[in-house]
Amino acid sequence: MPSSVTGSCSLVDYGSRCPELTLSANCSSANEALKGTNWPASATGEFAKISAAYGLRLFRIVEQGWRVLLAGHRAETTGRLDEAELEAALAGYDSAWTEYRALAASPLCPSLYEGRYFGLPGKTAELGLDASVAHFRKLLFAPALK
Repeated sequence: MPSSVTGSCSLVDYGSRCPELTLSANCSSANEALKGTNWPASATGEFAKISAAYGLRLFRIVEQGWRVLLAGHRAETTGRLDEAELEAALAGYDSAWTEYRALAASPLCPSLYEGRYFGLPGKTAELGLDASVAHFRKLLFAPALK
């Protein structure tokens, strides 16, 4: 039975390719909900607004990253690359990062996450989602999978 992430976002069903996963792909209705909420006209209201946008945009990065991971994994396991699917997923990932980083223009924005995991001082940082996406980005230039 497919798992499902619901809420105010529309869903894309990957059932034919990955039956155990259904992801939200268009959160424009969540963006509209953020805009339509009657936030208090104060620093607290501004902070609530920026925090809500922060969470939405951060999880959009994760969602788009998983689209890249699914497309890349499928290409590596089948030996066939769906270039359009991977390009669209990569474009979504890059766009999500751009939108997320734009939040830094607000003085009320919390510190932004990065695409790598935390590393303790003196220790090598663990690779994160950015490294996995970079790995699959290279598939677009791998002639053996085209």
